[in-house]
Formats: sequence, structure tokens, C-alpha cells
Amino acid sequence: MRMPAFSRIAAKLVSRRALATGVAALALGTALPVLSGASPALARGDRPAAQVVAAASPANPAQGNGFRTGFFMMGTKPLTITPGGAPLEIDLESGKDSGAPYRDVRPQLVLDSANSPLSIGRSDVVLELRTAAGWQPVAMHLTSPYVLLSDLSGIKGSPMVNGHAVHFSYRLALKAGAAQHPTKLRVRVLTVAQDGTASQGQVRDLTVLPAAAPADHR
Repeated sequence: MRMPAFSRIAAKLVSRRALATGVAALALGTALPVLSGASPALARGDRPAAQVVAAASPANPAQGNGFRTGFFMMGTKPLTITPGGAPLEIDLESGKDSGAPYRDVRPQLVLDSANSPLSIGRSDVVLELRTAAGWQPVAMHLTSPYVLLSDLSGIKGSPMVNGHAVHFSYRLALKAGAAQHPTKLRVRVLTVAQDGTASQGQVRDLTVLPAAAPADHR
């Protein structure tokens, strides 16, 4: 089945070559400050659906086509996930400070295991996006043995204008019984506009913890 247009665009951005040689470029935004448009509610973890919020002018210059990305992932704690356990909430905020406005910006989430083939498949992953109506399931595509990519075709995009930011929240879980090797994954997020322009990606390591053994009730 032919991959939807938005996902085809994003797949090109996270090809194996990009994983092997372009991580530093994709991760450039990790040095950028979080956009200051985030409200106190967002800081507390009381996060709304995707919305446009005002953002102050950042101190650093614009990165790539006016896109800027801030990435909140529960502070600086190491990220862990357990098959069958609680989901991991992943926030992405992207802003724009130059160029023409975008009418449709969508959040992209990517899972990979560096240069090793993934031992989890798309059926092992439960991915949801927060919307005004609640958590919306999002399918994953296996674009190569190395990369799982969120399907953007069913996601409603948000407009983006200069001086403003858009906030998205994903919720990621692994099903019980999902393979636990490799124990190290990488999760990255970026935003993709309707013309194929993408923000700088944000990359974090993600450790898959062993599932707890069933209790012995003998």
C-alpha cells in the first residue's frame, strides 16, 4: 500500500543514511531554548490539545525556513518504557519566526535503534495524539528495518504563523509481550508542513525495561 504523502515526506527525512550520518544535524534543536509561549498549565503537565500559542522572540536565530522546535520530555530524567506498562507522554512545541505562514503543520514521531534492525514491529506500538476530542490512535509505518514512523495522514494539521508556536502531545506505549531487545531505542520528534518543510528534529534515548514477571500465587 502506498504511504500517504505526509509520511512519504517525513520518511525521506529520516532515512537510514540520515540516522547514520545526520543525527547531529537533526538534533541541532536540542540546544535551543523551549519556546516561551508555553503556559504554566503546560509546565505542570496539564496539557491541552494542539493549539497555537503566542511565543516571544527567541534569542537565537531562526533554524531552517523559520521553524523552531522546543521539546519537553519530563525534564532531563532518563526516558524508560516497559512493555505492558504505563505510556510515555511526549510533548512537542514548534514555532516560526520567518517566512510565509503554514496552513498545515503536523507532528512526526520516529522510533529507531541506531544502526541495528528494530526487534519491535508497528503492531507492538500504541501511539496516540491528544486532540480536542481526546486521545486519537495514530498508526505507525515500518519504513525500513531500522525505522518506525508515525502516519500523518489521519492527523488534523494546525496553522502556524510567525511569532507563534503550536503544541502537540503524543502518548507512546509498548504492548505486553513486545520484544525487549534492543533495550535501547531512540525517539525523535519533528514537525512537518504541507510543503515538505520540516523543523529540526529532537532526539532522546529510550530504554526498554523488562516487564515484571507474573506473580506466583501457588
